Amino acid sequence: MSPAPASPTEPSVDPFTVEAIMARLAAGDTAAIFALAEHHGHRIAGVVRRQLRTCGVESVGPDDLQSLVLDACMELHGVARAWRPGGALPWWWAQGRIQAVVNRWVGVHADPLEDHRSRADREVEPAAPSVEDSLVAAFARLVAEDPRVRLVAEAARAAKVDDVALVCLLDYQIQQVQGDPSPAHTLAERYGTTPDAMRQRICRGRRRLRQVVATDPRFADLSELELVA
Repeated sequence: MSPAPASPTEPSVDPFTVEAIMARLAAGDTAAIFALAEHHGHRIAGVVRRQLRTCGVESVGPDDLQSLVLDACMELHGVARAWRPGGALPWWWAQGRIQAVVNRWVGVHADPLEDHRSRADREVEPAAPSVEDSLVAAFARLVAEDPRVRLVAEAARAAKVDDVALVCLLDYQIQQVQGDPSPAHTLAERYGTTPDAMRQRICRGRRRLRQVVATDPRFADLSELELVA
């Protein structure tokens, strides 16, 4: 009897992509913390070094850096269920968490840069807010001051467009008005993502807003805005 024909080979799936590891973290697989550190730790280290510099720490030993990266991966594990593929990479999306890790480490371990500095001088200043946090805060002030901006914010909530996505959409519109020939590239660098991911975020947000404005009479006054055109 001749042997059965071999089944076609299934295409292999890389288990160490960002999406695969974050899915494991979201499912509660704590071993994925170490997989994230092993396969993407060099990228997370870049964010850690950046946050260290905001605290005045220009250099850090390899052991301390590895420890900080692992702590950052543990923080990402704690918020993995909220992260969604297609947007900012996890370590940029959750950089506020990484800031907190770095701030704690600096407060305990960093040596004073000069022996004669006063204790007040050595106190760690809070890390600067991320671009997203700063723009969201600025937009919140506009919402409080301008009824038309408030209506846009209400339409965004109805469309399930979160604050960061709405700010990106507004920022994109501003870049276009200012004549930026490639706003997706400009914003991708600003928000720590890729141009393709930024375009997807903008298209998705604009599509949802357009649908709500077209179907909900509360937002009819927004139909002439270029934002939803």
